[in-house]
Amino acid sequence: MKNRKNKEVLLPEKSYFTIEELAAVNGHIPVQITLRTKFMKLVESGEVKHVAVVPGGKGAPRKIYTKTPVSKAVISQLENDGMVISNNDENRVVHVVAVNSTPTPLPTLGVKLLPTVPTVSANQ
Repeated sequence: MKNRKNKEVLLPEKSYFTIEELAAVNGHIPVQITLRTKFMKLVESGEVKHVAVVPGGKGAPRKIYTKTPVSKAVISQLENDGMVISNNDENRVVHVVAVNSTPTPLPTLGVKLLPTVPTVSANQ
């Protein structure tokens, strides 16, 4: 009889990890495809993010994941360890925009404005 309990994926305590390290921590999930499926649900939900790859080797590069939000310390640690930072992580950097409270004039784009005509009220 199969064990049909929903087993939770445990994430490694390291700041970043590979699928192989994830499998070592999750020995209670014996089938690796089940572990990968449950882990990909964490990636899709945004709890975990793909941030880099292990350089070198044959075949597809091994992906490196980290918990979100990704800190600059994790990125600098990856760079110091010689990992290749992925280009597909636009969400890793938060863009800051300065907000000015004074209005700026809009460009007229070559359109000339007509002079305003004074209005006469009925009381005069």
